[in-house]
This record gives sequence, structure tokens and C-alpha cells, in this order.
Amino acid sequence: ARYNGEQAVVLCIYKDSVTGTNETAKNCLAAFEELEERYNGTNMITLMNQGSYIDIIIESILSSMITGAILAIIILALFLKDVKPTLVVGISIPLSVLFTLVLMYFTDISLNMMTLSGLALGIGMLVDNSVVVIENIYRLRAKGANVIQAAVSGAGQVVGAVTASTLTTICVFVPIVFVEGI
Repeated sequence: ARYNGEQAVVLCIYKDSVTGTNETAKNCLAAFEELEERYNGTNMITLMNQGSYIDIIIESILSSMITGAILAIIILALFLKDVKPTLVVGISIPLSVLFTLVLMYFTDISLNMMTLSGLALGIGMLVDNSVVVIENIYRLRAKGANVIQAAVSGAGQVVGAVTASTLTTICVFVPIVFVEGI
């Protein structure tokens, strides 16, 4: 091939279906640097690196997750007009994400577009289910129930709806877990 009017060799590297794009790109770039050091006069130029696109997408998903969590907390505060339940949900979001990341680390699951999208979906479900439970607790409190009675009864009354909602979402996305390869 020719590159900027000079002779060149074009090398296309493809990853297999079970390897991460970012990992492959980083390994290739490290190998290119090693080859340039080992062989004088060798000049490697990367024409296209899909790893950088993946980095941009992951950064975008992380940003969207943070923005979504912040907006959910603000909307929850406006809807409930009470600081305590808003703080409970606001604290449960980062704790849930942290717990999930720790589990992912120990089960050797990598952070990628799929897992980050799943985290974003999980945050949304956490907020949705929290709103349902908290709203029912507030309804019982307005009817005169004490705090503990409203919390226990309120959560118990909607456990079926929350479980059904969560299971429905799981049923829709579980098949993705069993997909192998491309």
C-alpha cells in the first residue's frame, strides 16, 4: 500500500468474539511500540482504533448514568417533598452501583457497554421500585398509620407489584446472558 506517497504495509487486526475491543487495542498498541523499539526505522501509524470509540461510548454511558441518577434524585425530592426518603434513595443508588462493581470484580466480569447499560437499567429500576414503595408508605402515613406500621405494611402491600415488575424486566433481558460469540 501507499501512505503519504511512501510504501507501506497495511495490517488489519480483528479481535475474536470473546475478547474485549479495548483490551485488544491496548495490546496491539503496546506490541507496536515494542516492534518500533526493536526494529530501527520501523514506523507504526494507527489508521483506525475502535478502542478509542469504545472509550468514548463508555464515558458517555457513565456520564448518562450519573446525570440520570442526579435527575432521579431531584425529581424524587420534588415529588415527595421530603428529604428523608430522597436521601435513602440517593444513598442507595451509589451503594448499589458500588456493590455491583465489587461483585463484577470478584466474578471477573469486565466493564463494557453491556454491563454499563445494565447498571443504568438497574439504577432506573431501583428508583422506580423505590418510588412505588415510598408512595405507598406515604399513603398509609396519611391515613394515620405510625412510621413502623406504614413501612412494614406499605412495603408488604406492593411487594407483589414490585417483584412482578422486576421479574418482567429480567425475563426480557435474561436471554442476552446466554448469547455467546457475535
